Amino acid sequence: MLHSEWRFTEETLEKCRVRYTGFGSRLYDIIRDQLPAVFSQLRFYQAEHFQTTDSYAICGAEPQFTIQLDPDCEVIVLAGENEHTEIGSWSDDPCAEAIQFISQYLINNKMENKSEQATPRKPSD
Repeated sequence: MLHSEWRFTEETLEKCRVRYTGFGSRLYDIIRDQLPAVFSQLRFYQAEHFQTTDSYAICGAEPQFTIQLDPDCEVIVLAGENEHTEIGSWSDDPCAEAIQFISQYLINNKMENKSEQATPRKPSD
């Protein structure tokens, strides 16, 4: 889900916190507090050659999605299979908006669809 032509190195959250202190840096802690099931599935990355100051994360659980924190453009990029948004300094609360987007568009819709498919319906009387 990351740029297919780029090379990335996986890093620990601790290394990511030391390396990345830019725009949106609180997002991972907020995900940990508000969406712990999502947080437990995050893996953190640093690009090796391009946009090396950015922070990248992949949520490995289904449905998969990526997070990119860009300190230069001051933007949080969230991308799923069919969903994408960029939340920037123009937002009143970028991290809260990101949590809302993750909850509403990246995990809930997919989970609800899977639940509906997995739950047998009773015949009407």
